[in-house]
Amino acid sequence: MSRTALYSGQKNPPPLVSTRWHVPGDIYSDLLLQRYAPSCLISNDRYELLYLNGWADAYLKFPKRQVNMNLLNMVSADLQAVLQEGFRLIKKRVNPCCFQR
Repeated sequence: MSRTALYSGQKNPPPLVSTRWHVPGDIYSDLLLQRYAPSCLISNDRYELLYLNGWADAYLKFPKRQVNMNLLNMVSADLQAVLQEGFRLIKKRVNPCCFQR
């Protein structure tokens, strides 16, 4: 569907680019993260998703209607067990931990 089809009758359709103001450093850091940082997620001890970078569709199923950012509600049953065990180990060791699948 073209822009003119969406806004027929208007001489100047709205721009396709967001006009929201961005800090230049934020844009560059986002681009660098997308390009060079590995896929990762950060959550708190209540399994709430705080940060997501990279490809997560293979593991996470985002809710269709009501938003719930609890990781255990977004992953398969076998991955739930891995996450719960990982969180248990992190709480026990107090050190940062990285799990790769």
